[in-house]
Amino acid sequence: MKQSPSWDLVALSLASSNGPTTRSTATRHPPISTEARLARATRFSRGAAVPWPPGATRRQLIISNGWRAGERYAWIIANGAQLVAVYRTDTRDEFDELMRYFTHDLVFAAAGSAGTFVTWAIGAVKAPLPPPPPEGSGFPSYYVDEVMAAAWQLDATSRP
Repeated sequence: MKQSPSWDLVALSLASSNGPTTRSTATRHPPISTEARLARATRFSRGAAVPWPPGATRRQLIISNGWRAGERYAWIIANGAQLVAVYRTDTRDEFDELMRYFTHDLVFAAAGSAGTFVTWAIGAVKAPLPPPPPEGSGFPSYYVDEVMAAAWQLDATSRP
């Protein structure tokens, strides 16, 4: 019998640090980029390369629901405001694979080498969903707002 881990994460934050960190109390996020507003999801596949921008020391993975049963989106964001990629999964097995892939990266980025400082935060957004957008049209504006606000909040709590 195949066993898969259960990923019912609401929020998790890991940081590689040798001492206490101060928490930011900032709650306003910067304007949402045109790239985020025009985001299109690509299907997740094992070994997907994440093109982290240079200097991205704070990374967020935001999970959001899709419009069909089992559909989930994984929003990969750098430094709370820069959308790096959006992946779509359609089944629980695909979602579990995505979470294994990113949590593996999370652990090794957080452990890092001497002098490396990377924080990772994982969160979930449960925005109310109207009817799905037309195929290929991207995400509704309010949906992008919810995801980016969640990333910014997670980022604010992980800043050194």
